[in-house]
Amino acid sequence: MAPINYAKMEKHLLEKAKKRKGGPEQSLRAYRSSLRKLDGNTYIALERFALANYLKALRAQDRENSKKAETTLKAFNKSKQKHGFKEAFERRFVASNLKASRRYDSRREWGISFGANLERLNSFYKPINLVKLIDNYTKKKKLKKAVVVELGAGVGLAASELKSVLGKKIDLTVTGAKWIPEWRELKNNKHISWKVAHAEKLGKVALPGTVDIIHSNLAFYHTTNPQKAFEEVGKLLKKRGLFVFTSEKNIFEKEKIPPMFHLVKLSTQIIAMKNGSHPITVYLLRKK
Repeated sequence: MAPINYAKMEKHLLEKAKKRKGGPEQSLRAYRSSLRKLDGNTYIALERFALANYLKALRAQDRENSKKAETTLKAFNKSKQKHGFKEAFERRFVASNLKASRRYDSRREWGISFGANLERLNSFYKPINLVKLIDNYTKKKKLKKAVVVELGAGVGLAASELKSVLGKKIDLTVTGAKWIPEWRELKNNKHISWKVAHAEKLGKVALPGTVDIIHSNLAFYHTTNPQKAFEEVGKLLKKRGLFVFTSEKNIFEKEKIPPMFHLVKLSTQIIAMKNGSHPITVYLLRKK
């Protein structure tokens, strides 16, 4: 994915602020002051500017939502103290996307964000069957057990069923952007390693070069930094390890395949959902 053009974003942001009625000068002064303090680091200065506007909007909410806004502010400040501003900002961004996904899924328009079982998951991975892929890989490599990681597993139903099917043939680790209470209720929850992790920071998920297969359904490419996420996946995978993921578009039409991978398979299908039919592209990459 092409890097974000922060200079262009900055220009657009400042032009928009100048046209706004009522005190844009104060916002501009704050932004420029932040830029000076950060030695011209446009990326973080823009993050601070965006976050300041977000927090201002929270404070301006009506009384009915004031308690919720206060809770959000406290959570952000606590995260900032623990992880630093940049990491706290990214965590807040991911958490907002997660909540939006749950609301979307609760209307059953997609039905896959959090509640997908193994059958439903495989319908998105077609023509790839995840169980057969893992089984064939294990036999070809003559492994007793394949190390498998799922990124963005939602409630983990598919992961639980995958563990039931393959049992001791896999060592399974599952990640989510935050802890999901439903994980504790699953049949195989004690036989699966559950991790809270972002795709851009997978160091605590597994040691470098120890994972055989990583897969992710409609989650991986919604990271804040896809290029960094590809690098993290590449670090975890063994040589010739596999990465399966899906996206709502063919991301390699305009962008280059990450240099650490070979493209093994790419397939797009139209999947019918409650809110209409959508093209879904599945990718199978092999680490060089």
